[in-house]
Amino acid sequence: MKIREKYPELEGYIFSKPYVTYDFKEEWGWDRYKVGGKMFAAFCGDNGENPLITIKCTPATNLVLRNQYSPDIKEGYYMNKTHWSSIEVSGSVPFEIIKNMIDEGYSLIYNSLTKKVKAELEDKL
Repeated sequence: MKIREKYPELEGYIFSKPYVTYDFKEEWGWDRYKVGGKMFAAFCGDNGENPLITIKCTPATNLVLRNQYSPDIKEGYYMNKTHWSSIEVSGSVPFEIIKNMIDEGYSLIYNSLTKKVKAELEDKL
């Protein structure tokens, strides 16, 4: 069973964001969530044994949350350690905190998209 199938509420929240697309990166075993072709979140981990969700956030947010929720929030798993954090999905991090991180990651990526890409996304609706 893929990690994403174990956490339908979390995946549902990700898909509640406009223009989100999904793909599965076979080589990595990652379920990836993107907006405008850029990833903002991914389910990953050791074949589901240590399920993680990796999310892009600002360096300041990452630092605060890693300090507050250590060891369940740590540096991004195989990602830039400043801009990405990985959360132990089955750990003690409240769902609201994970949702806030998803919101931030989505906003960071969406706001970085060009006007052209945003217009193309809006035209697809």
